[in-house]
Amino acid sequence: MRAGTFLILVAPGAALLTFFFLIPLGAVSLDAFSGGGTAFLRVVGNDLFWGGLRGTLVLAATASVFSLVVGFAVALHLSRLSETARTALMFIIALPLTFSGLIVAYGFILTYGRAGFITQILALIGIDPVAFSGLLYSPQGLAFASSYYLVPRVVMLLLPVLVNFDVAQLGAAESLGATRGRAVRDVLIPQILPTVFTAFCLVAAVVIGIMIGHFLWGPAYGRTSPEGMK
Repeated sequence: MRAGTFLILVAPGAALLTFFFLIPLGAVSLDAFSGGGTAFLRVVGNDLFWGGLRGTLVLAATASVFSLVVGFAVALHLSRLSETARTALMFIIALPLTFSGLIVAYGFILTYGRAGFITQILALIGIDPVAFSGLLYSPQGLAFASSYYLVPRVVMLLLPVLVNFDVAQLGAAESLGATRGRAVRDVLIPQILPTVFTAFCLVAAVVIGIMIGHFLWGPAYGRTSPEGMK
């Protein structure tokens, strides 16, 4: 490939990376270090930061494990179906991923927030809308909202591995005297473990991003107490 052709092909991606990542990152970095790094010391010295970090790690771990368990069960079931049925169900399962995370977040806010559709309906029967909407900004509420598009990610990662797995290996292990559980533990799990670890890292990163958005935007949409995430 000629150098000129290579530059033409690379230029759009390089421009996108420069204007939408490198320049904003540089501007934020200059502002962050403008005081000689004292801003970082103030953050580390804030008790709210450590409480939020602890809540973030707990939620990321629990939501990721829950999504892995549910996603693995769904993927295992889909792998045993016919290709037509599997494709149809995967189309439905993958629909949440077609929406932006910001749109999904606003959708939950407009539905379950202080002035949300469901919240206002429940207020008609005497349920406190402030207390109910506060659940959306609790760890349980965030886990509920994040599972909407965490499980599909796990399913899409694990399904190809389970579909291509040769189940005859389990039968061979059992014929040699292994129990079903031992065969799964010694044959199936080692082969899918790298994908499971990848899925865990992916969904944990998504949950951490949700938590960052929660702390940035939660007070503007009715979160009454940031201490609730400690």
